[in-house]
Amino acid sequence: MSSSSLYNPFCLSISSLLLLILIFSGEFPSTAGTSSPDTKAATARAINRGRRNKQSAEFLLAHNAARGASGASNLKWDQGLARFASKWAKQRKSDCKMTHSGGPYGENIFWYQRSENWSPRRVVEKWMDESLNYDRLTNTCKSGAMCGHYTQIIWRTTTAVGCARSKCDNDRGFLLDPAISRSSLPFLQEWRKCLSTATEQPPPASPLPPPPGGSPGEERFYGKFSGFSKHALKTDIMNILEGCSVTPDDLKFNYPRGGNLTPAAVFVQFPSLSAYDKALRNIAKKGKLYRLERAARGQWDPIVPYEGKVVALHGLPVNAITEDIDRFLSGCLYYPGSIQFLTVQGLGTSKRVALVRFTSQTQAMNAYITKNRNFLLNQRITLQVLQ
Repeated sequence: MSSSSLYNPFCLSISSLLLLILIFSGEFPSTAGTSSPDTKAATARAINRGRRNKQSAEFLLAHNAARGASGASNLKWDQGLARFASKWAKQRKSDCKMTHSGGPYGENIFWYQRSENWSPRRVVEKWMDESLNYDRLTNTCKSGAMCGHYTQIIWRTTTAVGCARSKCDNDRGFLLDPAISRSSLPFLQEWRKCLSTATEQPPPASPLPPPPGGSPGEERFYGKFSGFSKHALKTDIMNILEGCSVTPDDLKFNYPRGGNLTPAAVFVQFPSLSAYDKALRNIAKKGKLYRLERAARGQWDPIVPYEGKVVALHGLPVNAITEDIDRFLSGCLYYPGSIQFLTVQGLGTSKRVALVRFTSQTQAMNAYITKNRNFLLNQRITLQVLQ
């Protein structure tokens, strides 16, 4: 790959949707004339909207032309992906760094300085040039060569594409092309399946040798910890279990079925029986209503954690819809299509709750800090970060 190439030689894995984010330098010109400022602004918005639609259609056409030549089916446009693309693009607006979103996406990046020097068709053609680097017999890139941008475009299970754009403050631009499977985006157990459908994964590392006296995991002990606040985070549990050689990955919050978002217990994976005994002593010293009891691995394994990336919005009006959640979370980075409405049963009452999956724990906490106790449709909304 030539060092003068205008696209970034980075790629992640691809699943079954493409999300296309385009950040470019230069605003569309506003209309000239003697009309009022409001009329000028409205006309400029209409022109920009028309050009965005035209450009989106050109990207879709270019992708489908490339896929057709490779025997792959046509893609569809996905507005939800385009909204997510816009949010991520705006986050890179200040520096225009060719940085990936960190989500479960494959990403192509393209940058340029002058808008007249590029077109959607030319960008796709640049990526398709990598077909020369793709070994169809081994389904890999040739040694020392890049082909991930090409495979993203022509992958057969890809079904949809969305794009967005934003002016960069330092007059550079980039194109981001992530992939996500909306068809496998059910919220909990299926989420890991979405992440595991990558087609460009590096080979797995060699397994570590088993510890003396048994196979990996044989010496693990499991406990069920309860009696903590419903707002407790993993850090709170870690403080209680200080000195027990437990990491955040060794904690799984268990939420009851039926929409109840108050954790019933935390299942803890201890590295040894002595670590479990140490936890019992810690709890005894606290003198509170904490309780730790032995649990089976069969109770631990089925739990799929929220990992601090899912936020529950409590107190929703009965008529709230997805677009209301989008407006409420304006400026936050979360996955399109992940908004899930639940009805939580209480004592003689029922409450409406929305679950939203964010791109990272940091983004989820940012939403909690900036949006908690704000109003949506004249009702105060409280946020809860699920572990």
